[in-house]
Amino acid sequence: TTQASKRTSVEVEEPPSKERREDPADIMSKLEENAVSRDAVGLREEQEPNGSDNTAQEAAAAEPAAQNTAPAAAAASDHSRKQPSQMTLVSIITPCHNATAYLGEMLASIEAQTHRPLELCFWDDCSTDGSTEMVRAWHSGLAEKNEHQITLVCGRSERDPETNKTKGPGYGKNHAIAMSSGEYLCFLDADDVMAPRRVELQLAHLQHTLSADDASRTLLGCKFHREPADATPRYTHWCNSLTTEQLHHQCFRENTIIQPTWFCARSLFARVGGYDETGYGIPEDMLFFYKHLGQGGRVARTDTDLLMYRFVPRPFSAVVGKDGIWAARVAAIQSMLLNSLPKFGLWSAGRDGKRFFRSLSAANRAKVTAFFEVDENKIKTGHYWDDQARRHVPIIHFSHAQPPAILCVKGDLHAGFEENLASLHWTEGTDYWHFC
Repeated sequence: TTQASKRTSVEVEEPPSKERREDPADIMSKLEENAVSRDAVGLREEQEPNGSDNTAQEAAAAEPAAQNTAPAAAAASDHSRKQPSQMTLVSIITPCHNATAYLGEMLASIEAQTHRPLELCFWDDCSTDGSTEMVRAWHSGLAEKNEHQITLVCGRSERDPETNKTKGPGYGKNHAIAMSSGEYLCFLDADDVMAPRRVELQLAHLQHTLSADDASRTLLGCKFHREPADATPRYTHWCNSLTTEQLHHQCFRENTIIQPTWFCARSLFARVGGYDETGYGIPEDMLFFYKHLGQGGRVARTDTDLLMYRFVPRPFSAVVGKDGIWAARVAAIQSMLLNSLPKFGLWSAGRDGKRFFRSLSAANRAKVTAFFEVDENKIKTGHYWDDQARRHVPIIHFSHAQPPAILCVKGDLHAGFEENLASLHWTEGTDYWHFC
């Protein structure tokens, strides 16, 4: 278990009776250190997840979409609760850095949860706006409402005296979990808001719709909406519309379940080994996600909108660079898929297809049979010159393509792409995988 440093203070409260960016090459090496099987991405039919996209239980319990996800704490009394002895302790994991503008809504959504008992594990990463004090004041007020089933554990990290750097989100989440005691972990960012039945429904999904073994290795998400509503519309639509199988098959495009919706057994986190603690600017959630899949882990989703995912502009130093995300995705698709394929083609001889080709290891570049295209001008050139291997890679019309293939095309931005793909009668997860 990760232990806090000397500059860390931890306090348990119960109710009274600008950073370094990691080099993309380093990200590649971290992922490629993990030898993983093809089963992790559903290459073999028998390894695909069981169950339909919507359980009857989830459909019956559907929540209204999220404009109403921050009700007063009294809303929890509208739902019957089991006695505490019958309930499972769930730890809510919340890292924070200067979030007082949003903490009120986040805390109200915890208080409004229909599940009890809960434990809020709050890690303050060098805040200067009184975030921890605000959380403590909220928790003290729970006793006045006769609420004794939500405990609070607070921890804090201080800036490095030499570099003046904060610890970053990976460090915060690891240490919040190290302080926790719940059998299950529910991840919640300090600026997001849960629907009242989020914990109840996600816990029920793991406990009642999966076998004990599957539940222990399933990272569970849920549908979400953005605030403001027009933030990242393409990504939100894509993420919310994925089928159960596509949660695995399309994992190389992005995290198919976003980290603020994650819910899992404590044993899953222990098995993966925690988050990378390099600091801001590294996709620590993506690295965890791929490591989990690489170990044979599964992903699933509660098909109900249970989270308001807030868009908050971040300081430049806290933004994960696009090159780092690209490197993590390339490393994952190579270690989880391409290293095991004898050959494959690339759909698109455009910018993304060529960049993907150049990002591959020499061994995997040598496996590329051809680029598949619809653009007659590209097809007329006949080939793409691989300067490193000193060979011509053919560019052919997609109708002559042979699987397997990696698709480097943003389908929703290219008219006719989906129709062209459907005309080949290929099967996703066996004949092709999306990368872009």
